[in-house]
Amino acid sequence: MPRMEFGKYKGDDITEVPDSYLQWVIRDGEEKLRMAKEELERRAHKIDSSWVKRIVDCGYAQLSVQTMDSEDLKKLNAAKTILLRAITDAGTVHDQQPPF
Repeated sequence: MPRMEFGKYKGDDITEVPDSYLQWVIRDGEEKLRMAKEELERRAHKIDSSWVKRIVDCGYAQLSVQTMDSEDLKKLNAAKTILLRAITDAGTVHDQQPPF
C-alpha cells in the first residue's frame, strides 16, 4: 500500500490515516489549486502599467496648464498620486488589451 509522503502522517500506510485527515488534505489541496489558478488568471490579464501611467501623466499635463489656484494644484497632485498608486496596487484589468 502507498504511504503518506507529507504532513502529520508522513511515512504511515495510507490505509491507517484517519478519514478526517484525508478529507482535510482534499479540501486544502482544492483551495491551493483554486488560488494557483486564480493567480495564473490574474497574471494573464495583467497590462503594462507604463501605458496607464502615461495616460495619467498626459491628463495631468493637460490639467496643469490650465489656470489653477494653489489649492486646485494641490488637489490635482493628490489625485495623480492616488491614481498612480492604484495602478501599481491593482496591476490588472479584465480585458486582455487596453481599450485604446
